[in-house]
Amino acid sequence: MSPTAPLRQLTLLALLALSAPALAQESLPGVLSSAEMEELRAEAAQQARDARAALVERAKLLGYSEAQIKRVLAPSMVRTGHFDVVLSDGTKIRFPWHRIGFAENPYANGEKAGVDLRRAETNKGGVRLHKGVFEAEVYALALKMDAKLAITGDASGGSSFRGAKGGIGAGQVIEVGSKYRAQVGDFVDPASSVLDRAEMMRKFGRSYVAGGGRVGLGADIQAGDVNTKAAEMKVLAETYGTREVPSPGVSGKEVLSENGRINPNGGIEYRMTSTGDGVWMSAKLAAEAERLSLERATVASQGWGEVGKGFGYSALADGARLIAIQELWLVDGQLKPGLLVHPKGEAATLAESKAWLEAVEELRGGKHDLRTFRNGELLSQFKPNADVSSLKVDIVGFNALGSVLNEKTVPELLRSGTTNGQRKILTEGANLAETSEGARLLDKHRGRLLTIPGDLANLGGVHVSNLEAVQNTYQEAVSNERAKASLEATMRSGWERAQALAKKHGVSERKAIELLAVDELMKRSLQRPDATRTNLEKGVISEEALALAAPDFFK
Repeated sequence: MSPTAPLRQLTLLALLALSAPALAQESLPGVLSSAEMEELRAEAAQQARDARAALVERAKLLGYSEAQIKRVLAPSMVRTGHFDVVLSDGTKIRFPWHRIGFAENPYANGEKAGVDLRRAETNKGGVRLHKGVFEAEVYALALKMDAKLAITGDASGGSSFRGAKGGIGAGQVIEVGSKYRAQVGDFVDPASSVLDRAEMMRKFGRSYVAGGGRVGLGADIQAGDVNTKAAEMKVLAETYGTREVPSPGVSGKEVLSENGRINPNGGIEYRMTSTGDGVWMSAKLAAEAERLSLERATVASQGWGEVGKGFGYSALADGARLIAIQELWLVDGQLKPGLLVHPKGEAATLAESKAWLEAVEELRGGKHDLRTFRNGELLSQFKPNADVSSLKVDIVGFNALGSVLNEKTVPELLRSGTTNGQRKILTEGANLAETSEGARLLDKHRGRLLTIPGDLANLGGVHVSNLEAVQNTYQEAVSNERAKASLEATMRSGWERAQALAKKHGVSERKAIELLAVDELMKRSLQRPDATRTNLEKGVISEEALALAAPDFFK
């Protein structure tokens, strides 16, 4: 052996030892490419352009001036900030957040700041945790929320609930730690598994308050959204308040009870099913207009999540027969898209429809495979890659995906027809269910298709969330029965006002509902006395509680 061989071996071993930690590093979960971020940024900018363009087009049709439209497009609250999260290995990531709203109140800081400090409108909308959160996207979502809230007419103390949205976007690595492989400047998904969501919500809440934000009636009420559900809202409510008394400035909280009684600091149980129930209520209103008997109606649901289930079970409760569900189904160990159709189809009785749905719930609840579940009993009912547009049914709820009413599905909906011969009722429980071409075709064939867009169909959860804020503020529990009755009245009011616009302008129900949303939004934004405003507390809170707990908006 050469005299220098041991030295070379020691040097090699030393180099390997030094490089071992680097080789052992794990990839940082949730790292996003720069190309993906640019694509998301471009999509957000397009969303904002589309939202503005849609409002301008409809407002002009309704006769509003350019000056009025310009004023309405300007948000009253624009807040941005950031917070840092340090992982266990020392990796530090900085996350941006945005909150935009249209309510005019003493905390306004946008172009409308100081317009009239006597107003106490409430910003209302979700806070999402998503890589696609940019200021442009948040603006677009806030504007759309403002239109949806405008249809409800929801108000408290004479002041309207106005649209708002917020979110935590993709962060960037600012310091590299010892465990995860990353570089300074790398983008990180805020929904990454490596992050503690409770910590994310606490830091967002503290940063929002430090930046001048305030929550509660007359200021801002924040709700659940993408990747932020009851658990995250609980943390946020306790951040703004305390564990014992969560803030009424957060909606979408868990239901709280003590000794069998509902604690008014928590949520409303009905909220969990209110969005899907509201989608069904819109279908009922359309069926009533069509003189379609619900006992004879056949129903299909695209999607079987929270909204789809609420829609489907509400249909059964009213005597309609749910005979098909479009979803992802576990087949031979893989999730496959398609329809599950009742074996008797439109001939199924209500009892048979309910029994079939029990089997479907057992299948999905147990995450069973169609091939093996009950010896393959339901496998023959599975239609791979099939779409609800191909079904001969009377009512279809689009409860899961966006852009599903398009140039391919609308013609198919026409071809497939209905069980009872009336117009096919299409109700949009999902956001952005239509493409532009789909919308054009829906209006073109309004003689055969009756479409209820999400501006009305999808407002159930929004309305009940507003009731939750009223419950929290006045410290009196709102029962499920009162919440549902309030939603039914709100849905009917929106439907009837839209029908009046349809007759006035000679447009479809779909178009009229969109026009109604913009008309009510414009009236609220311009502070016109004929804007629809319904004080929610008068319908759900007792006179005693109203007298004891009138909120001080300006404390």
